[in-house]
Amino acid sequence: MRDYRSVGLPNINDVLAAAQARLPRLTPVEAAAAVRDGATLVDTRSNDVRLQEGVIPDAIHVPLSVLEWRVDAASGHPSPALAGRTGRIVLICRDGYSSSFAALRLRELGFTETTDVIGGFGAWVAAGLPVIAVESRPSVFGAATVIVRDDRVLLVHHTYGELNWELPGGGADPGESAEQAARREALEEVGVPLSIERMTGVYWEPHGALGWHHFVFRASLAPGSPEPYAADRTEISECGWFAVDALPRPMSDFTARRIEDALSDRPAGVFLVPERRWLT
Repeated sequence: MRDYRSVGLPNINDVLAAAQARLPRLTPVEAAAAVRDGATLVDTRSNDVRLQEGVIPDAIHVPLSVLEWRVDAASGHPSPALAGRTGRIVLICRDGYSSSFAALRLRELGFTETTDVIGGFGAWVAAGLPVIAVESRPSVFGAATVIVRDDRVLLVHHTYGELNWELPGGGADPGESAEQAARREALEEVGVPLSIERMTGVYWEPHGALGWHHFVFRASLAPGSPEPYAADRTEISECGWFAVDALPRPMSDFTARRIEDALSDRPAGVFLVPERRWLT
């Protein structure tokens, strides 16, 4: 009796080799040169792996599980960070295997200049190319403020990640309370002291490398405060006041929800945050 495995079923190594033969794959050094010439490097490693191993400067992070949706502008869920940057995409995964299959899928979607990096992130490191260590967070909570003036809210425009509009805020330093962190972040990002009015919610976001509690406060500018400005140019390109019915894009639905909660009369609560959707 013949073993069914001898009938000629494909083996994953053969399928991978065939896939890679269809791609003009790049060595890490060639990939770095391509990025300098205008290609977009997309890092598909998971948040957990990136936290452990480090990140590549200027690479855009898109998890493999949502890659096609983030690249394709017609998907309804594109990444704002990739807008206008999909002409030539170079994918990099951990070892240079899954990125090859992903590159072919993007080519089938019409992104015909997509390829990947031979050997993945491991080869990138071995080639001595730049990598930035990701510091382990000393705490697992952050704080943000919905700063209100004349029925408008103050938002900051990030220079990294999804290039999105966000509430002033960030992670707490060791020994800081949530309110202290919120005040410090406002000073660092937009240069203003705050008058905290009340806490509007605690939001548990279980996604990502470690999970994150967000403490959110409603606040106003302290008496005598200067006009807000982009104080931290490494992270913030601009800031501005926006009416609730004219919030800027891109913005996550989580940010929109926190604004809505802060402007309502509902009491503060503890909420579970679903995976974020980007409003564009």
